[in-house]
Amino acid sequence: MVVHASTLCRFSAAIFLALPTLSYAVESKDSHTPSPWYAGASIGWTRFHNGCEPDASACDKDDIGIGAMLGHRFTHKWGAELSYLDFGQASASYPTSNGSPHQGMMRGWSLSAVGQLPLSPRVNLLGKVGTLRWNGQVKSPSGQRRDQGWVPVVSAGLGVQLNQRWALSITTSYADGAGSPALGGTNLWLSSVGLQYHFGASPTPSAPAPAKILLPALHRDVHFDFDSAVFNDPAPLADIVSRLQRHPGSRVIVQGFSDATGDQEYNLSLSDRRAQAVADYLTSRGIESHRITIEDFGERQPVIDNATPQHRAQNRRVHLYVPGMEVSQ
Repeated sequence: MVVHASTLCRFSAAIFLALPTLSYAVESKDSHTPSPWYAGASIGWTRFHNGCEPDASACDKDDIGIGAMLGHRFTHKWGAELSYLDFGQASASYPTSNGSPHQGMMRGWSLSAVGQLPLSPRVNLLGKVGTLRWNGQVKSPSGQRRDQGWVPVVSAGLGVQLNQRWALSITTSYADGAGSPALGGTNLWLSSVGLQYHFGASPTPSAPAPAKILLPALHRDVHFDFDSAVFNDPAPLADIVSRLQRHPGSRVIVQGFSDATGDQEYNLSLSDRRAQAVADYLTSRGIESHRITIEDFGERQPVIDNATPQHRAQNRRVHLYVPGMEVSQ
């Protein structure tokens, strides 16, 4: 492929402009809401499929192509795009012109419908269908010829959302039958890399951290009949069960006690059975067992002396303790 001076200038300018903006795009944060309007530029490789006649002694069908576009997204998947495409030029030499080059240049405007199919949160499959208003020119030893017309154009590729402002695209475009009898005809291929900027992207305010509230500790007692571990009065535990069900990070300590009547070892075992009966009730209400800690104290730590039947009834108990905790509102 012979790269002409004008083409090299266009290529160098495009690289010069693209590098700093691409660097900014990669380093930027996702802190903006995308606008439906965008503009961009592209650069790539052009192939003039029928760029030379069969009798050409030398033929170069390849060149650098550049483009610019202005687009609007009507929805997340559909939009429209107006593009200017400079396909560059093809050149050929023929024996009948004593080796003097023939150069064909093609450029034009395209209007396309754009669709995209998400492949991941940042990567989209791109497709475009539209029409190209081409403008062509041929330079030869016998003079210059110009013409223009309309042809269909389609594109396919991938789009990568670098952040809310910037996107990168890799596409291949095909224009069918550009040219005319006056110039000669060719199918055009353009494979390019593009960078798009979304206008009017406004900062997205960071969501405030959820406010925290402190839930106080809960203490509840349930009482048992003499020499019994049967738990039959769950009403005092309603708020404890509600706390444990609503907040999976909460936990409960279940402590069993007895009065001082009888053998200490027996009373220690009895206090454990009482605590286990309450724990079994909590698990029946959907509370995981690993969130329940059981402790048995027997006759130790009475709330009052055991001098009267009424006092002993107060000591035959299970005490439940749920520590306080911070939760989001």
